Amino acid sequence: MSEWRALPATKSVLAEQALKLCEDMKVARKEEKLLTEKGSPQTVTFELPDDGNQKITALRAVVAARAFKGGMLEGKDPNTVSVPKEAGEGASVDVNVVFVKGVSMATMEQAVEHMYASDIELTDASVYDLLVAANLM
Repeated sequence: MSEWRALPATKSVLAEQALKLCEDMKVARKEEKLLTEKGSPQTVTFELPDDGNQKITALRAVVAARAFKGGMLEGKDPNTVSVPKEAGEGASVDVNVVFVKGVSMATMEQAVEHMYASDIELTDASVYDLLVAANLM
């Protein structure tokens, strides 16, 4: 059995996680109001160039509060936290897209779900990929 699976979630750890989620949601609500005042889009799209350019969308305020070490807070463009995709001549790049290299759609879906609920299911097969995604975010 993997060592990480042998660690039980104690009540104090769960309580800390719940408090962190509550604090992050307060930050998300503040960010949502700011984005509304600025007329900025309320969603952000993650594009996965290493998985057929699949896309997953999330609420921008939640992502800003829960990922990228606050790099998207205060209405900053999402592309400030990723390497922008190069546009062809005359084409524009959508600033509301975050390009995440080296992450599969299944892993990104789990990461986004974690942003919303602070809950994630780790398996022997997924733990490494989730660590890669977490390092990027």
